[in-house]
Amino acid sequence: MGADTAAALGVPPERGRPVLRSAGTGATAPPIASAGPAPFVSMAAPQPARRVIRAAGPGALSAGWAPFW
Repeated sequence: MGADTAAALGVPPERGRPVLRSAGTGATAPPIASAGPAPFVSMAAPQPARRVIRAAGPGALSAGWAPFW
């Protein structure tokens, strides 16, 4: 969905984005704080690795390569 769909449904996108961003941050902060940063980094690492190697799809190379940066 995009801003046009949200506006058509009566939800102003300008107000919705910060609220959803805050909700997402609030939902992920406690588990990250309790588990530590290492599991979070290992979960998030494949996405930047795919951008670095410019992979078109998911691949084992990008997922396995990320911890060695």
